[in-house]
Amino acid sequence: ASLFPDTKLVSELAQVQEKITALERRTKELTEFAGPTSLKVLAELSRSVLGDVCLRIHELSIDSGRLRLEGSVPSFDAVDRVKASLEQSDLFGDIKVQNARVGADATKVTFRLQMEVL
Repeated sequence: ASLFPDTKLVSELAQVQEKITALERRTKELTEFAGPTSLKVLAELSRSVLGDVCLRIHELSIDSGRLRLEGSVPSFDAVDRVKASLEQSDLFGDIKVQNARVGADATKVTFRLQMEVL
């Protein structure tokens, strides 16, 4: 310190403790994220939706425990069948059809479902 008076002194012990604290905080944040993975959600969607429904998924997003699925099916009845199939799953709850309409192709009904991922 006397040789280099303008140099900031660093405590190695304090730096190591700060790094350990940061790593512990990060580990705690990661362990709190114990929700289902995207692969688990996709697998459950595949299992839940009946095989006789011709479902085409256009967009699928998971954010903060909410799943939004946009897709198309041949009829409005098929939208109801997809919703009913997903309601049977223990992984999905509070399923709502937000939008269902005949798209540019008159033989397809486009829809959006929003649900909680439990």
